[in-house]
Amino acid sequence: MSVPACPLCRAAGSRVRHAEEWVTIRRCPACSFLFTEDRAGDFRGGAIGREIAEFYAFLESYREARVAYLGERLRGLLARTRSGAEPSVLEIGYGGGALARAATALGCRYTGLEPLLGEAFHAEAAAPPPAARLLPLRFEEFETAERFDLVAMDNVLEHLADPVGTVRRALALLRPGGLLWAQVPNERNLVLKHRLLSLLKDRRITFPGHVNLFTARTLRRCFREAGAPQVEIGGTSASHPVLAHLLLTRPPGPLLAAGLGALRASRLDLLGGWAYWLDAYCPADGR
Repeated sequence: MSVPACPLCRAAGSRVRHAEEWVTIRRCPACSFLFTEDRAGDFRGGAIGREIAEFYAFLESYREARVAYLGERLRGLLARTRSGAEPSVLEIGYGGGALARAATALGCRYTGLEPLLGEAFHAEAAAPPPAARLLPLRFEEFETAERFDLVAMDNVLEHLADPVGTVRRALALLRPGGLLWAQVPNERNLVLKHRLLSLLKDRRITFPGHVNLFTARTLRRCFREAGAPQVEIGGTSASHPVLAHLLLTRPPGPLLAAGLGALRASRLDLLGGWAYWLDAYCPADGR
C-alpha cells in the first residue's frame, strides 16, 4: 500500500505512530495530524465487522437517553444561529436517528444523509420521524439549492477520507447566520489515552472505521484549511452521564460515580485538554 499524503496539509513523509495487525496510524511531520494508512476504513466484514454491528446495536439500547442528550445539545447549537421559528437542520450521518428525533421534537425541518442505512443501521430501528427527510446518500452525492441554519456532523468527520473537503462543502450549505457543528473523538496522547481507558473496558487503539484521529490543534487546522472564517473548539467531558454510561456499559459504582461527579464539577479534563469529545463550532459569517 502506498503511503498517503497528509489529509490536512498534503505534506508527504509521514511516520508510523502506532501499528498493529488491523491498523497503521501515521503522523504528519508538518502539521502533526494523525491518520490511518488505509483511507477507506471499511470493516464491514469479518470479526471486526461483527464487533461494529454489536456496538451500534448497543447504542440503540440507549436511544432515548441519547435523544434527550442531543436535544439539550441542539438547543444550545440553535441558540448560536439566527434561525427563525422553524430552523432547518442538515445532518451528515443520520446513524440511528437520535438527532433527527431531537430536532423534530424541537420543531426543526430536518434532513439526514445516511449511506449505511440497512447495513450498520437497521432500517426499522432507524426509521425517521414523520417530519424528517432521510436520504440514503453520501455527502458528496447530495445536491441541493437549499441552505441550512445548522449543519451537524456528530462523530462523522473521523470516518471520512477527505475531512477538509467535507468541511468546505458543509460550510457552503449554511445560510447567513447559520452554524456548522462537528463532534469528533479527542485523540490527544493517543496511545496513553487508550491504554488508560482499557483498564475500564476492553478497547482497540481507535474505533474501526476511524481514519482521521483529531486533536484540538488538528481539528482547528482542518477547519482553517477548509476556509472557515472562524472556528471555536470546545469539548465534552467523559463524565457526562450519558457518555459515561456508554463508555462503561453499566452504571458506575459509588466511588466511580463520585469521581465522575467531581470531574463534571471541576471540568479538569476540559481545562487540561483531555475532553473525551472535541466540538468545533463554525458560524457561516465568522461572527
